[in-house]
Amino acid sequence: MAPPACASGDVEACFQRSLADGTRAAPVAAIEALLGVIERSGAQTMHGLQDELCEGRKALVEFCEQRPACLGGRTELGVSSGCELFLRHVTRTFLEFGDFSECRDEILRRGRAFAAHATNARDDIAGHASSFLRDGSRVLVHGRSRVVQATLKAAAKSGVSLEAVVVNGADDCGACVAQELREEGITTRIIADAAVAREMEVIDVVLVGAEAVAENGGVVNKVGTLTV
Repeated sequence: MAPPACASGDVEACFQRSLADGTRAAPVAAIEALLGVIERSGAQTMHGLQDELCEGRKALVEFCEQRPACLGGRTELGVSSGCELFLRHVTRTFLEFGDFSECRDEILRRGRAFAAHATNARDDIAGHASSFLRDGSRVLVHGRSRVVQATLKAAAKSGVSLEAVVVNGADDCGACVAQELREEGITTRIIADAAVAREMEVIDVVLVGAEAVAENGGVVNKVGTLTV
């Protein structure tokens, strides 16, 4: 799916438009919003463009902190991490090209390619991961991850019968996850955070999404994964 037009409007509006169809992860939507900053920019130097992107990043993070509901129960960590990764990519691209106009066009090309790849990657990962789930598997789900939910749904569609044991979480996001899985015909039950350690005795598979992914490949998990 092509990204929404972000050549007009402020960075927050572009971010909201990217999230509107429900298919994009917040970090990808943030990167698309920053691409809109580049498209609208009147900067004539790399330094000027970098300053505008930094301001855009600051505005996005503040927007998410003030309106957390737009993230669907997720934290602003993913948005902050996605912006940081993109800004580092921009800096490296600056070093590759001596001509500002050429550099700007290349950043836009690479950014759009990454956003498209990231959106398609969810289904690819779900297709591969679902093959590891067997009939009768009892799967512990912690956090609200689109990739995890897509994996379980892919397994169910392929005829695998399983039970999803969903950790409710302090923010009660588990109830939303459980409801969405039930709508796909997946047997689901919710447990309290304090019951995780006891439940692990009968769990076959644990699926945990990432709140944020760092440049070095490290991940930030949702609070509560220690007992897993």
